[in-house]
Amino acid sequence: MAGWTHLANELLCAIFSLLPNSDLKSIRLTCKFLYTVTPLRLSRVYISPFKRDLDTLRSVAYHPVFCNQVIEIVWDDRCLHLDDHRVISATHYNEFKRKNTESFYEMLADVAEVTCLALWAGCFREYPVGENGDLGKWEQIHHLLMRLFYEQQSTLESYEDVETFRFALQAFPHLRRVTIAGNCETRSGQPHKYATPLMRSLPPWLLERWPCRIVRFCGLYKPPLRGYYAAIRELSRSSSHSVSEFIVEPTYYGADHQDFRLFSSPNEHLTSFFARNPLTTLEYTLNLCGSRPDCSCCQWTDITKQIFKMTFSATETLEHFALNTNMKPTRYYSDIAVPLQGILPVQHWRALRSFSLRGFVLMLKDTVLFLSSLPSTIASLEFHHTVFCDTTWENALVRIGHELGWSSNPSTMPALTISLRLGDPCRRIVLCDELGRFFEGGAENPFTTEGDLNEDGAFSLPIGRIRADAVRPGFGCVLDEFHGV
Repeated sequence: MAGWTHLANELLCAIFSLLPNSDLKSIRLTCKFLYTVTPLRLSRVYISPFKRDLDTLRSVAYHPVFCNQVIEIVWDDRCLHLDDHRVISATHYNEFKRKNTESFYEMLADVAEVTCLALWAGCFREYPVGENGDLGKWEQIHHLLMRLFYEQQSTLESYEDVETFRFALQAFPHLRRVTIAGNCETRSGQPHKYATPLMRSLPPWLLERWPCRIVRFCGLYKPPLRGYYAAIRELSRSSSHSVSEFIVEPTYYGADHQDFRLFSSPNEHLTSFFARNPLTTLEYTLNLCGSRPDCSCCQWTDITKQIFKMTFSATETLEHFALNTNMKPTRYYSDIAVPLQGILPVQHWRALRSFSLRGFVLMLKDTVLFLSSLPSTIASLEFHHTVFCDTTWENALVRIGHELGWSSNPSTMPALTISLRLGDPCRRIVLCDELGRFFEGGAENPFTTEGDLNEDGAFSLPIGRIRADAVRPGFGCVLDEFHGV
């Protein structure tokens, strides 16, 4: 059987380009030839409130080779929170009572000093108690988390994370992308998207729940958006950096669209950043409904639409644009439909190649007019977890194809992707090729409203039931969160 050394160098490079550095390190140890043809690569560095991540970034910046490979800074904007009112859940207390553990609260107070970290209870499930009520493992958890918490507070108070970001903007000559991320474990239990240097050093029992006690616990603490505001401020103050891509990931909490300080602050950081830097890629995430992703208090006022459109009109060089929300849309709330023509300055985006929406409630007529006004350079359209307040995707697909001429001339149609949220919140169904075949006349409409499916979260009303969008059997590909956001 032929080994690695018998393969062409081009094929080896193609294979190794898909492997993480941890695997490349093992391959490089096998022989001198593979050591030569598999150089390590480092394209991403991290900002966080923890010194290990910040020190690693500076070490990379001073490295003569890796410094020139870095193209992206990821600001992991999560924090640990002290949770004063929870010492342990009733479930765990009952477990201790069944084990006849005496003086439970007194024992725990000695370890946790009455105050505990938000993610402790999750760790306790893994290590509830040692033999004879021994709390040794709890003491290890306590000391490690308290050390990290105070280290975090020291970093936040000294603004070391902001200083490091400012340093990084000038230290990496090929830097082009800044990403603001909420790097939490997904609801489907899959690993974190980014493995920061700190996370690589954590023990497995802590990494699994880092930094959340449970999956939905992050929502109890409204993030201060520290990383977002700091990054915007520093990027707007300097035009000597080479950042051309700015991404606020959909897993992030998002900026409040009603917060006028965001767009009309004294220094107008966001507008200045857009005006000074010729961005080619912009992905932006909005918090339309505060800390309650199912509420309906997220209407767009006239002044909000004007400010939003005016701010984004400075991004005339955009080639890729994506707009996300933290909302779980349902057509039941027709008054929260977003007028795309009223908030997006599409007339300024003459070089736009891809456009994506996630988590919106749309109006069909407005959407058709918006799509018809897109430039001829558009090559990709994506709609994720998006519904119409006045129709269904089954009808919308027919109307869009007729109005835009895709049905009569499919060659003018850009690559179209539509995904719907399934009943399981961790899963979605994605349609790509099926849509092209539908407009070409080679397949039936992949959407339907038949059956008793309310997979978009629509309310089941006893009278005038709102039918949910669904996909016909045999169409689409079912994915979970691990396959990307």
